[in-house]
Amino acid sequence: MAGLAKHQANNITFDKDNTITLYMSEFIYNGLENIGEKNYKDKRSVEGLIKTYAIVKIHHIVAMTLDLTPIHCELFRGISKRNYTNYLTILQKEMMLQIEQQAIEPYKNKSGKHCIKQEPNKYRVLEFGYDILGNQNKIYPVKLLLTQENYDALKIKHEYIRKHYKDGCFEKRISTMLYNNNELLVVKELVGYIKKLSKSQNKTNMNRIYNTILKLYDNSYLELVKEVLERLDNKEEHIVGNNLNHIIDNKHDTKFEYYSELRFNIAALDECMCLKDLRYLATINKIPQYGKDDKLYSVFSRIRKPIRKHITFRGSPLVEASDIRCAHFTMLPKIFEDAGIEITPWWELESWMYLTQQGDLYSEVVKDTNIPRDAIKPTFQSFFSIKNENAYIYGGKEKDCSNRHILCRWFKRNYPNILKALLDWHNNQPFKIKRAANRVESKIMNSICDELRVLGLHPFRLHDAIYLPQNEVDKVPFNINERVHNYINRRTA
Repeated sequence: MAGLAKHQANNITFDKDNTITLYMSEFIYNGLENIGEKNYKDKRSVEGLIKTYAIVKIHHIVAMTLDLTPIHCELFRGISKRNYTNYLTILQKEMMLQIEQQAIEPYKNKSGKHCIKQEPNKYRVLEFGYDILGNQNKIYPVKLLLTQENYDALKIKHEYIRKHYKDGCFEKRISTMLYNNNELLVVKELVGYIKKLSKSQNKTNMNRIYNTILKLYDNSYLELVKEVLERLDNKEEHIVGNNLNHIIDNKHDTKFEYYSELRFNIAALDECMCLKDLRYLATINKIPQYGKDDKLYSVFSRIRKPIRKHITFRGSPLVEASDIRCAHFTMLPKIFEDAGIEITPWWELESWMYLTQQGDLYSEVVKDTNIPRDAIKPTFQSFFSIKNENAYIYGGKEKDCSNRHILCRWFKRNYPNILKALLDWHNNQPFKIKRAANRVESKIMNSICDELRVLGLHPFRLHDAIYLPQNEVDKVPFNINERVHNYINRRTA
């Protein structure tokens, strides 16, 4: 064990030759070894079982969570060969793993072709073992030799999560782990070609790169690369004015014509993790349209936050000028008023408005629990459609029951009449309250954006938030969040 003093249990290192080392506590290692020896006589099978467990643990460490984490079964197969299914069954039986079979969507290109190979069976697994005795005296290194592709992809995910989602953002970590390893590496390779093309001024060299892409991929990938290149922000030449040809071709409302001038810095490419990211960048200048309930749908609203900070308008980066936290819940007082629903006593609604507009709703709910703030956010999303309390608590996945119970108990204790109004709504109204929330949200946010456009500014709406070019933020003569809250409060006074 010499040289292991600097490592603690549950550390991992990305070593040379595509090897990842997991450092296990003596308690866990001995427990796994005992389980293996109880089921197998040969040492190789015992090592295979330990390594199967190690794959799961490594993914939890990469994802920074102990919750269910998606893992492609090819990783198990690469380490444990055909015996991995038996190892997983034994570990589940011994309460070391929880396994939930859930298909990971295969990637399809624009024509619907399955262009990246996917394994037919996918697993989401959860570690169950705990060192209740604190037996950490010795540390055991478990080395896993991965394929070059899986090693590179896991390392990229490890660095990406720590860069962007280290604090909170549980859902974002899991979504990062869901990215197909092969697709992720294809994206990184295409990004490399795009960067080379953006720097090259030699047509011969550019054609050589195009031909290389065609040899490795089909023509749709080459077209994607060219479209992305067209949207790159060229600081020497910015469009000023209206892109009339683009507007005529797309037949959109001309008040959104300025969307056609959206570009992105080359740094945005480094944050792309899937082909969808590249496609959104390639079509970022598409002019948006209104959808149901006057909600504005744009390519900009689909772009993930790490990429969004590199979007530019006429050379100036877009920044968040406003963001209404817990927007749908913040809109509840206005929704109730429009529907003629009276919340009594009056102070309950006043308390609700103060909490949603000046406090932190998520933090308040988990204040007396050991649940992280971000872990309760998905529960709030499903709560907005509650129709029956028991059906809501026990109708979802078993792992969600505890959070749902906590949320219902908190509402019953603090805002019982608002809870009753939500239940009554979904038992009496012909449409869900979420639709009413979208209407209220769109009414106020669209009117604010219209007002900003009249002032000569260029707002980009992202659901309940508004982005502006950085050089325009100081030109807004009012507080946007305050304007939203005043709209709600003035009509419920």
